[in-house]
Amino acid sequence: MVEGFPALTHRDMRTNGLGYDWNHIQRVKHDGNTWVMLRRDRPKRSHSGLNKRCRCRCPIAPKNTFCSPSCKVEVIQRGRSWQLVQQLVNINFNQLHWRDRYCTTCMQSFSSQHCLSHMSHHPVEHVLVDIAMEEGFPFIVDPDEQLPEVICSRVTRVIVRDGRPTIPLRPQVLPNVNNAHNCTCIMGEWCSVLCKRNGTLVAGVD
Repeated sequence: MVEGFPALTHRDMRTNGLGYDWNHIQRVKHDGNTWVMLRRDRPKRSHSGLNKRCRCRCPIAPKNTFCSPSCKVEVIQRGRSWQLVQQLVNINFNQLHWRDRYCTTCMQSFSSQHCLSHMSHHPVEHVLVDIAMEEGFPFIVDPDEQLPEVICSRVTRVIVRDGRPTIPLRPQVLPNVNNAHNCTCIMGEWCSVLCKRNGTLVAGVD
């Protein structure tokens, strides 16, 4: 983000440009970095030397044709990764979304609303795990279909509001002064994936 506006650094485009043709799009200098503003918004004092106008009437340098990727995907509706970049520039980055996916390749959770075609980022086969939120707690949806048995076996199943089976990622109760763990595990069954992980590390059993 540059002054509250969504942007990519020039390095981002060179290392993870999605295969899109970023040529002829205006760059912006700001705080020592070179940026590409995803949309027409740009920081103040960034119009110096921009004496040409793009199709949407925004100021650009003479060597460029477009003020932003949003300008280019609107004019040139084809090419490699065109749809991905179109989705990127239309994301509402000010709207908060739950992190409802976990990528086993990135080893990061993220919002599917912010990365609609995440699987296209990885050339090798990987797994995206669906996460549901219920009352502020994360649950893994359809665990037997998404996870190996060694992870989800003997973990309590919970049916969430939409009727899907899940397993809790963490205990559904908060710690208290008398019990820092304060979970609901019973003999032979774990209350969550986290409890099973911690319990097996200590006990050396599954």
